[in-house]
Amino acid sequence: MSTLTATHTVLGTTSLDRMLLRAASGIDRLVAARIVRRVDAIDAARAWERADDARRRAQALGALGMLPR
Repeated sequence: MSTLTATHTVLGTTSLDRMLLRAASGIDRLVAARIVRRVDAIDAARAWERADDARRRAQALGALGMLPR
């Protein structure tokens, strides 16, 4: 769900950067799975749409250098 593909290699990434990206993608999968499990009256497609919207907002904030609380 949060896989990004790059058309070029980015130099200067550290192991900390890679660790943080792996942790963020794991948390993203966990949150999306929990949203889907909580859905009773809402269909699964709507739950995935909400999770995708939340992920996009977080990515936009991350691009600005702002970390979520």
